[in-house]
Amino acid sequence: MERNHPAPTPFMKRPHIPATIALLALALLPVASAQTKPLKVYILAGQSNMQGHAAEGMLLGMAADPLTKPLHDKIVDTEQGKTRVFEDVRMAALSGKLEEPVTKSGPLALGYGGDLGGQPGASGKNAIKFGPELGFGVTMREHLQEPFLIIKTAWGGKSLRKDFLSPSGVPVVGGDATTGAHYQAMSDHVRAVLADPAKYVPGYDPKQMNDIIYTREEQEYMEMNQCNKGYHYHGSGKILGRIGEAFAKAMIAMNKQP
Repeated sequence: MERNHPAPTPFMKRPHIPATIALLALALLPVASAQTKPLKVYILAGQSNMQGHAAEGMLLGMAADPLTKPLHDKIVDTEQGKTRVFEDVRMAALSGKLEEPVTKSGPLALGYGGDLGGQPGASGKNAIKFGPELGFGVTMREHLQEPFLIIKTAWGGKSLRKDFLSPSGVPVVGGDATTGAHYQAMSDHVRAVLADPAKYVPGYDPKQMNDIIYTREEQEYMEMNQCNKGYHYHGSGKILGRIGEAFAKAMIAMNKQP
C-alpha cells in the first residue's frame, strides 16, 4: 500500500525532506531571518540515540574526562554552577507517542533529550535529559557565530523497515496502515515548523524568505509530487555523500585526539 501525498503547495516546494533524513540527519535548509543573512535550519531526526537519554548528572562525567571537559565548560557555567541557556540557538522538538505527541520549543538548553520531559535537579524517571542536539548546537554556535534553528524529531525502539519507512519503500517491502507513521510524523513536524518560523525564532521576518536552491531534476520531482519516490533513489546521492563525508571527518578528528 502506498501513501498518497497531497498536491504540492508553494510551501512544500521549498523545504524538501529526503527519505534519508529518517536515519540520522544534519540537513541545512536556508530560510530568512530579520538579519542580513538567511537563518540556517538543521534537522536532527532518528531513533533512541538521537533522542538522547543522558541525564543531567552525567555532565559530571564529562567534566572528569579531559576529552570532554572543554565541551562541558561550554555547556556549564562553572562559576555559577548552572547549565547555560543559549538564546541564539532555537529548538523545535517532537517526541512522545504518536497518539500523545510531546512538543517543546525555546532556546537550546538541557531538556531536549528523551521524551522532552524531566525536571532540573531530579533523578530517575524524572531526570531532565539531553541528546546530541546539545553538543551539536553548542559546537555549531561557536562555528557559525550567528543564530540558527534546530528541528528535532526522535522516537526510540522504532523500526527502519516499518516505522520510519518512506512512502517510496512501501511497494518494495509491503506494510499496513501504520507503516511509515513515524516517517510521516517527522515530515509533518518539519513542515509545520518551517511553515511558521517566527513562532520559534524571535525576530524572524517572513518578508525576507529566501528561495531554496535545487537542481532542475529535484524541482521536477517535487512538482510531480514525487519527492519521496524517484528522488529517494536518484536524487539523494549528494545528501548521502555529504552526510557520510561529515561523519568520516568527525571520526578522523576524534581518532587524532589523545
